[in-house]
Amino acid sequence: MPRRRPRRGDRPPRRRCARLSRGRQGDGARALAAQRGVRGQLRHGDPVSGGRRGQGDPRARARALRRDALRWLRRADREAVSGRPHGTGLALVVSTGRRLGARPWAGRPRRRGRPRRGRERDPGRACGEPGGGGCLTALPPFERHRPATVEEATELFERHGDDAVAYVGGTELFLLFKFGFAEYPHVIDLKAIDELRGIERSNGELRIGAAETHRAIERHPTVRGEWPALAAMERGVGNLRVRTMGSIGGNLCFADPHSDPATFLLAMNGELEARRGGAAARRIALAEFVRGPFENALVDGELLTAVLVPELAARAAIVHRKFVLHERPAITVACHLRLDEPGAPGKRLVDVRLAVGSAGVTAARAAEAEQLLEGASVGELDGVLEGVGELAADAADPVEDANGSVEYKRNLVAVLSRRAVKAAVGEARGGEHGLLAPGES
Repeated sequence: MPRRRPRRGDRPPRRRCARLSRGRQGDGARALAAQRGVRGQLRHGDPVSGGRRGQGDPRARARALRRDALRWLRRADREAVSGRPHGTGLALVVSTGRRLGARPWAGRPRRRGRPRRGRERDPGRACGEPGGGGCLTALPPFERHRPATVEEATELFERHGDDAVAYVGGTELFLLFKFGFAEYPHVIDLKAIDELRGIERSNGELRIGAAETHRAIERHPTVRGEWPALAAMERGVGNLRVRTMGSIGGNLCFADPHSDPATFLLAMNGELEARRGGAAARRIALAEFVRGPFENALVDGELLTAVLVPELAARAAIVHRKFVLHERPAITVACHLRLDEPGAPGKRLVDVRLAVGSAGVTAARAAEAEQLLEGASVGELDGVLEGVGELAADAADPVEDANGSVEYKRNLVAVLSRRAVKAAVGEARGGEHGLLAPGES
């Protein structure tokens, strides 16, 4: 049949655009983007000049995607570092600080006998030295012991003497090892001693095993329900890694001046339980336990077994406040107080305890500030707080360090002390089952 000639009024034929070659099922948008040469734009957000649209081999596209995926899998496998036990001759891997991102030389063939780029280093040089080698920090050699009872631990301390040190989490101890500030041939791991474990309420107080971590205390239902101020304080200790590994007993025994638990327990009238193998347990008030910076009251072979926290009385409250520049607190203030009996005139403050830490070498009670607050009326509190701040700053006895000058710390202590007292009064009044007099808040 002959083809009809075009007539006047007929539409011109529509031009067809070049069509993309069909990919296999499952290629999807990434495969089409790779065919167009903009795979780098999807990965990094940087435009990459590529070929023209409508060109490319589907097999080459699939190979490119597979090569891209394998490159990322190999990188993730290289960066995964398995946990390594501490011990004699073992090294602690420290991050080299290499920036993340695609390496331009990844996947390229290298000449036979030539080391990989970045590994032409002298292994004998220390990390960070000019031309130095890889950043592997070798801890000093030590032998780890794992006693199962307090008696076994005491026997190990008697056998090794000053060459032995105890640890549970090691968040402080292994930093000293790493930087060369301490070296002990024998490390006694106390995590396996059941007597140092457990969180329970007994005889009107909370007993916390010395080996319990900050994270365990923070999340324990008894602590969260009946000692919420303790849970809130533990929630602010260091960072998540420190709270997960570090123990409350290790924190107190290390006697770091920048300690949240020490200041809190000092205001709470907390006590510590210590025992030596074969002897009865003894109680030590926290004010007597910390004798100075990095010095405690334990005798040779004695272990801290538990921390004892009394429960709050009716119409009582405790508040913990701190100022943090880095992970360690620069200033810590804790205030405990109780309102007098219902019906007493003026709602006066009694049983006031104000503790200040992290500003000086040890946490201390602000005795003169406590005397000023004792018996003070809630309605006249604003006129008393100015003097409370100055007296608390005197008791803190701040020292100049990287966190600030003496005057700067004195001002911080005064401000935080006034805020802690006001917050504690507010919580104590709120604890009266919400029954406030008209006009009170």
